[in-house]
Amino acid sequence: MAKDSPVCLQYLKRCCVNDLSSADRDIRSYEIKADSLILTDIKAIPTLLNLASSYQPFKTSKSYAHVYSNVQVYIIPSSYKVGCLPKTSHSGSDLKSKERNEFLKWCHLNLKGVTVYNPPLNHCQAAYMQALAASLSSQSVIVSSETFTSGFNGLGVLTLNESIPNCESLIMGKPLEFKRNKIVGIEVRGNMPLLAVSTDLVLQFIKFVRPLSDCIVEVWGESLKYISLSDRIAISNMVKETNVNCIFFPCDDVCATFLKSASDLLFTDRKVKVSKAPVDASVPRNYDANYIFNLDEVVTSISGPKRASDRILLSDFQSEFKKSIHAKFSPTSFGIKDACENEEMNQLHGTVIGMSLAGCTNSSNAFVTLHAGLLAKALIDKGFKLPSGIQGYYATGAGLADLYLSEAGLSDIIVEFGLHKSSSCCVDSRSKSVFPFPKQAVTCALLSGNGNYENRKFSDARANYLMSSPLAILLAAVGNVDVDLSQTHVTLQNGETLEIGNIWPSRSDLIDLECKVVLPRVCAAVYKDLSTFSSQFDQIEVQNNQSFAWNPTSLYILRPPYLEMRPVLGDVDRARVLLSLGDDVSSELISPSGSMSRNSTAAQYLSSKGLAPKEYDSYGNRRGNHNIVAMGIFNNNKLRNNLVSIPGPFTKHIPSNSIVDIYEAARMYKKSGTPTVIVAGSNYGCGPTRDSGARGLRLLGVSAVIARSFNSNHRSELINQGLMPVLCEDADCIDVCGEVSLSWCDIDSVECEGWMSWGNFCSNSASNSASNSTSNSRTHPGAVPSIQQNALSTSLSCNGSVRIRLAVYTEDELELLKCGGLLQWRVRDVEKKNQRSLEKHRNQLKANQQTIQPMPPVLMPPLPLPTYSPVLPNMMPPYYTPPYPDVVQYVPVVQYVPVPFSHNQPTVNFVPPHEPYNN
Repeated sequence: MAKDSPVCLQYLKRCCVNDLSSADRDIRSYEIKADSLILTDIKAIPTLLNLASSYQPFKTSKSYAHVYSNVQVYIIPSSYKVGCLPKTSHSGSDLKSKERNEFLKWCHLNLKGVTVYNPPLNHCQAAYMQALAASLSSQSVIVSSETFTSGFNGLGVLTLNESIPNCESLIMGKPLEFKRNKIVGIEVRGNMPLLAVSTDLVLQFIKFVRPLSDCIVEVWGESLKYISLSDRIAISNMVKETNVNCIFFPCDDVCATFLKSASDLLFTDRKVKVSKAPVDASVPRNYDANYIFNLDEVVTSISGPKRASDRILLSDFQSEFKKSIHAKFSPTSFGIKDACENEEMNQLHGTVIGMSLAGCTNSSNAFVTLHAGLLAKALIDKGFKLPSGIQGYYATGAGLADLYLSEAGLSDIIVEFGLHKSSSCCVDSRSKSVFPFPKQAVTCALLSGNGNYENRKFSDARANYLMSSPLAILLAAVGNVDVDLSQTHVTLQNGETLEIGNIWPSRSDLIDLECKVVLPRVCAAVYKDLSTFSSQFDQIEVQNNQSFAWNPTSLYILRPPYLEMRPVLGDVDRARVLLSLGDDVSSELISPSGSMSRNSTAAQYLSSKGLAPKEYDSYGNRRGNHNIVAMGIFNNNKLRNNLVSIPGPFTKHIPSNSIVDIYEAARMYKKSGTPTVIVAGSNYGCGPTRDSGARGLRLLGVSAVIARSFNSNHRSELINQGLMPVLCEDADCIDVCGEVSLSWCDIDSVECEGWMSWGNFCSNSASNSASNSTSNSRTHPGAVPSIQQNALSTSLSCNGSVRIRLAVYTEDELELLKCGGLLQWRVRDVEKKNQRSLEKHRNQLKANQQTIQPMPPVLMPPLPLPTYSPVLPNMMPPYYTPPYPDVVQYVPVVQYVPVPFSHNQPTVNFVPPHEPYNN
């Protein structure tokens, strides 16, 4: 019996543009169009500005090209405060909030396919993912450039993390080329041990996945039902700690129950609910490889006593603690001498004097919070509470932990257990113990958070152990860590026996409570905050029309000029080298995102506009202003340019032989009409993706970047902006102080080859005539002539030449360069579609007119002669002429004969039809 294909592959097939067969394992890549795209505002604003600029008439076309997003885009603002009211002054964050709010609200109202959500100020990212996943339909595929969105894979929504240029291509209508990697299945078997908690499961699952690389991991098996939704989100979100593309959990019965319950609460006014069909996750599928992960092998561990990196198994906890007391002083021991020991001192070792549950842990994982709350309730029912000598704190963080507990009916349990609530995310009390202890006593503190070091929480605690919240509550109730937790019961110091199995909540009950009650209600509350704007945001006045009201004096939001720029694909004649760089030029060097130095060009520009240095803000926050983007290119003090001997954002203006700022040199070259290129070494553009680097180069007038090799993401950014990425293995031998020319053999082919020559140009008339004939031969901006190397030598006394190759590998990329960039391609594509739609409409009208045939003549049969009264004299009988000229027919006509006035109805008389005239 043939096995079904993996669930994630079925999702990819549904969104795939090209035809896929499940048996075709040799295909290298998919071309997919995702259902949704999730971005933060700081990365989405440049693309939204391009869309908004296309809603204006531009010079290259006399019509409006209304470019809309081809995919549903969700914008989650994260870099500004929505609650700021608009201000009229140029004061820092107020103005930034005002201008961004205005633009984002206009995008939300007018741009098709763009939805702006409230920023996640009051809730953690996991809660937002759960709320958004409940609003999506089943079998959804999401693309995002944000790493935190990987957690969607834990909720049955396939999420692919892609670079900014790929996300922008999706918005503009280009399908995403997704590499065909192996799909590895991990079967989950067994059940979790008694004291095993979510932290242990997540960390050991990630350790199990780490040896895998360049693949998609799909988790399945009968025991998948024992992994909670919060644990699935945590595992999927830690994919960046591995070498795999994503860790995907299919939408099984547990996930479908949550999604259906949440969608029912979210969309109570909808007649048609969101479809959440479960998948049988226990069925083996046709994976490229399959591995087995046993839940029975998950072991509980803690960290301490001084460093978080020192891991201790829970079964060895008691013996390791006793060993650390008398061992030689080290990062893992205390070096207490035996001479100081007595029976009373031995009883004091291991006494718990403080416990702290941090909000960062509680808020991010609902399962851990519910586990701790139910365990505290069971301990209270058995008569156990926090001992009076222990200081206990519970940090609720953003308030989501309280929401978890209140929806489960456990809101007062934590306080009743003896913990003090705090609204902060982390409690740094540094307080002393309630009772004084001898200096030699090794007292302990129990911490549940994201870090551990000596005296972090409690100054009198010598041993600090990092552990999960349920385990911290259990040991705090016992009052001492010197207990054997490897058994099913715990013997207290007073001789009582505590059966752990009677108080420890079962995993099945916790999962049912989480997916049926708590998470759906929490998602409904979070989604309401997510989709409903604040009253301050609603007060912002934005015109609801198709053209954004651009403010030319704005320093944050300006209309970008990319649509007016012409394509640069083709031969480059008499270009100057703007920069000569080495290897591994990172995206941070190309386009910094940090703060501006006071002597930078951008800072001087903002000062001329009346801003103080404290109001400069950062390059990243001002990337909506293309002037700041251009001024910030290569504005880094660590930049090493081979044209000059000093580090920093300086270069040599070759015609004047002067050292100037990079932006000033580019401006001087543009003013004189001289094209410029950049020469670099290998791995140009490495580091995180930053589309502002390619945008800034285009604004500076750079025609091509010549390098030994490119970072793949930055190469895509250059192509999206219409710049030529040129590969040259001998880039070091180029005379960067001379004039550089590029000539291509066949510019209409992918990976076309050519020559790069350098030297000093002759100023004879032949060269001028040759250049004039070259320019006149261009029929349109995308059509460029093909100049061979021998033809180039007529206008150049060549000092050297090397072979080059255009780093364009697909026909789509070549088409983008011909159009001048991604935005220009999209505008042209929309205009073509509008033209085709208009032609289709005209042809349909013409076809409809041709299909109308004249009706055949119809003769009415003669009617019987009715009785009638005489009519007035000299009255011709009326007749009826049909619309068809070849048919003339007489019909009876009703006439009213004048009679004396009477209250009765008038007599109706019929006039008989006359014989037709004989012609």
